[in-house]
Amino acid sequence: MRKIYLCSFLLISIFLLLVACANNKNMDESYVSEEILLPKELKELEDVCIMKEDVVRVAGFSNTNYGKVWESNNNGQNWKEIKTFIKDIDIQSKKNIHTEKCVFLSPNGEIFYNLSQYKHSKLIKSKNYIIKEGKKSELMINLPNTQTYNNTVYDVKFLQNGNLIVRDITGKLYQINRENGNIICEYISEDGNTYMTDFTICGNKIYTLDSISNKIHAFSVSTAKVLNLEPLVKKFSDAINNEGNFEFDRQRMCAYVDKETGQLTILYIDKFGLRRIAESKQECLIEGKNMCLADNDVNIYSLEMSKKGFYLIARSTKGSKLYFYTKQN
Repeated sequence: MRKIYLCSFLLISIFLLLVACANNKNMDESYVSEEILLPKELKELEDVCIMKEDVVRVAGFSNTNYGKVWESNNNGQNWKEIKTFIKDIDIQSKKNIHTEKCVFLSPNGEIFYNLSQYKHSKLIKSKNYIIKEGKKSELMINLPNTQTYNNTVYDVKFLQNGNLIVRDITGKLYQINRENGNIICEYISEDGNTYMTDFTICGNKIYTLDSISNKIHAFSVSTAKVLNLEPLVKKFSDAINNEGNFEFDRQRMCAYVDKETGQLTILYIDKFGLRRIAESKQECLIEGKNMCLADNDVNIYSLEMSKKGFYLIARSTKGSKLYFYTKQN
């Protein structure tokens, strides 16, 4: 009798183990990773933008240190240079002066370009440009100064009305008038937190990632009013392992409305993997050990969604790489 019980127990255990393995296999193997070959001339990758189906643009700096934009309609098999955009507006490097540059693309073809110079960690000069159809216009963005240093732009996204959502170097989030650079509104959570690790725009709402408290917040784009997001906030909190999660350069998010369910869905990535979180369900699409995040030297710079999958910019001391994750047929 004991042998029968033992055999039954072993059979059940093996069955459960096989089910668990099958679930893990489906979780990871349902999405496949592909490293997109970047243009040979590209030295530093700054941004990726989905223009339309099957068309992707990347922006960065070439070996000659000029900013350039390339476009591909076959997922990087071939790249076409679209434009060089900083030949005549670059700031010349000087002794003891550190220069930082950042580039952000818009689906309508616009480019936001920032140049900042520092001396002994203090900002001494910052210039912002919006480039459209080959024409550049300088935009003086009037961000508030802090007590220790002058403020500067850190992340930018374009709104449909042409205005900008800007995250500054202190993590604060503002809507900026593109005509005069003035602040239209600031996005502050109900608990008063102003440090936003990342943000994403979906329709007329802005969703922000607060890595300090492991929360997401929702705001009205136009009024900055805090919106109720409790069901999804709970799902998000439940999905995140709080231990050792203060890695701001390894956490990114994007939001979209699922066409099948009509539900708001958050794509969230941290060192544990890529997760999809909606009100009705949460799931891990790819575990961190099966992604580039297995390398502790890698930081996540951008996460963008297309109709066919997700693009991810990964940076390390070895350089920049672009990955594409798509669902396996």
